[in-house]
Amino acid sequence: MNKDRRYVVISLTEQGRTAFDEIEAKFNSYFAKVMEFIPAEKREAVIESIGLFSDAVRKQSEFARCC
Repeated sequence: MNKDRRYVVISLTEQGRTAFDEIEAKFNSYFAKVMEFIPAEKREAVIESIGLFSDAVRKQSEFARCC
């Protein structure tokens, strides 16, 4: 257990976890359907590009917090 009082661990209730799982399933289904509109031979490139974009956004967010 961390003794730093600024550090708090939270967790979802059973009801919250159920809601999270339902929302996550809906988003997974939605994005799977979106991917069906992308030609099969281009899907891997799209997924890689989204990952690169996500990493860049995360790095910029970290940079912006420091200054």
